[in-house]
Amino acid sequence: MPMLYIKCPKTGKPVPTGMNVSKGMDLSGFSNNGVNCPHCNQIHYWNGRDGFFLDDK
Repeated sequence: MPMLYIKCPKTGKPVPTGMNVSKGMDLSGFSNNGVNCPHCNQIHYWNGRDGFFLDDK
């Protein structure tokens, strides 16, 4: 299963969420998940609508 990413609001770079999920999975159930950003060293909170896969970009 592919890695789910979010976008760093400061740098615009992809941030791995640490979650491998199926591309067909409904992500709407994900809410208020926090991930430590390797680009800006901040914690970003995200919901399912923020997630994407790198090959979708």
